[in-house]
Amino acid sequence: MVGTRLTVLGWFWHSNCGDEAFRYALRQLFPIEVDLTFVNSLLTNLDTINAGDHLLIGGGNILDRGFLKGLEKVKVPYSF
Repeated sequence: MVGTRLTVLGWFWHSNCGDEAFRYALRQLFPIEVDLTFVNSLLTNLDTINAGDHLLIGGGNILDRGFLKGLEKVKVPYSF
């Protein structure tokens, strides 16, 4: 049985201490039934994001309009 599919948008795997800590913390906080997928770009991962149950936006540069470009194409609920 597939659990909740949570996609997390940030800036991962770039030696960014904050985002890597966020990725580690989410793995510790959520139960094993939550399938976590980490992505670095919204537009290039729309299929992955929309195949999930929820998008969590918490890393990267959320103040930069370019980082959130394409948010209107997200079909699943999202939060910051």
